[in-house]
Formats: sequence, C-alpha cells, structure tokens
Amino acid sequence: GGAEVCDGLDNDCNGERDELEECGCDLVSIATPDVHSYHGPTWGAWMQDPLETLGPDLVWKMEAFDNRTLVVRYPSISDMATGSSETYQYLSYGYDGTGHVVYDGYLYYNQAYGSTIQKVDLETMTAVDSLYIPDAGYRNTYSYDWGGYSDIDLAVDEEGLWVIYATAANSGRLVLSKIDVDTFSITDTWNTGSDNKNSIGNAFMICGKLYATDTYGSSSTTVDFKFDPLTGEESNPGISISNPGGYNSSIDYNFLEQKLYSWDDGQQQTYDLTF
Repeated sequence: GGAEVCDGLDNDCNGERDELEECGCDLVSIATPDVHSYHGPTWGAWMQDPLETLGPDLVWKMEAFDNRTLVVRYPSISDMATGSSETYQYLSYGYDGTGHVVYDGYLYYNQAYGSTIQKVDLETMTAVDSLYIPDAGYRNTYSYDWGGYSDIDLAVDEEGLWVIYATAANSGRLVLSKIDVDTFSITDTWNTGSDNKNSIGNAFMICGKLYATDTYGSSSTTVDFKFDPLTGEESNPGISISNPGGYNSSIDYNFLEQKLYSWDDGQQQTYDLTF
C-alpha cells in the first residue's frame, strides 16, 4: 500500500526484474465494477491496448470460447455499449478460451485445439508468429473452474506479456511464464503452489505479480492467491471482488487505465483499483 501509485503512463514499474520491488503497486482493494455494456453471450473477453498503438479508445471484443474466428472492433467503449460502428475482423486460426490480450497493436491468443499462442497484427489481421507453450494443458485439461477451454490465459502488465497456465509436472497448479514479445519466446517460467487451476476462478497480472480469484460463479468472491516471481513469495491477500452477473469468464488488467476488465455473464465491466 502507501501513497505511491504505479503509473502506467510513466512505466514506473517497467525495467529490470531487480527493480520490481521499488514499484510499490501492490493491489490493496478492488472497487465495485462499472458495467459499460451488456452485449453478447455468457462468456467472452473485451480488450483495449494499454499502449494505444493503433489509436486511443479502440476496443476489441471476442465472444464465446470455442474455436471462433471473429474479432469485433469498436472505436470506443461507448460504441461497444450501443453496438455501433462495428468492424468485423477475422482470424486465420480459431481461438479457444477467453485469455486473449491486445498489446502494442497485436492480438495474442490461444489457438484452438492446442497449446500454441498466435500473434496477430491487428492492422492487417495477419498471423505473424506463433509460440508453443511446453507441457501446458489445453481444451479443459487445466481450465479455470468454469471450463470454457480457459487453460491458457495471457496477461499484460507494466512488465510486458505473460502467460498463465498449468502442467501435469506442477500437479495442475498455476504456472507463470514471461514472454519476450520481440523474439516471441519464453524467457522465464515459475511453478507456483496455488490450488489446482481447475478450482480457480480466474487470474491476472499487476505490476509483475500474479493474482488469482477463488471462484467465478458467485456474486462476490475473493482474490485469495498472490505470487511474486521476484521473491517466490506466495500469500493470500484476501481482497474481495464482486461478480454482479454471477459468471465471470475473463479478468484482465489494463495498466494504462489501471483497471481490471472483465466479462461477467455478458456484461462488459471495469473495476477501479487501489494500490
């Protein structure tokens, strides 16, 4: 806690891993969410690029989770709310789950039927690179509690791109890997001592630290697991988070807005955070 807020604009937390402890942006509390729109099926994900590479305010929405190829782009959150000014973009390879992220003009997602991540240029919708995640479960081997082929979950924070998954070697518990976006390769991997991923609601990264929720399906749940890859420390922060829709199928952090974005039973919502 304390007064220091992690400023996404200045990338205070960006840099070498040994500087991470100076970041000071440990999550303290999560506000009641703001619901921006109710538009789509029970499950999905919606994203904004924290680097705003292709322009400010753009929103990408990916509905459902089972080998779909449609990505819908909107000029802004208000356009998404009214369903106006949609642009339909199509992927060369279908996606599984809801763990997608948009970062620096690229979409990263889990290609259907396997443990490969695709990197797609969002200007041209060209798949420019792919990355195999070794030993990662897929197609409900190690999904989150709700299923939905949510085995492989990408995350972006002040430190860059991460992937959250589970392996048989780590007994189905959370595994975290850091991805270098330029070489599109895994640079570090950490096995955690979390609960089995099948019993976890969701997980996200903030300021180089991994957080996980207890369940997806109750109106209120708890962030009950935290892992700091810098120190290896694991803890239960006990931070409450509400799911007003009662079915939270994706949670991701946007470091520019310093908010969590989620898709909760067809509701697209954001949560203000206190550090």
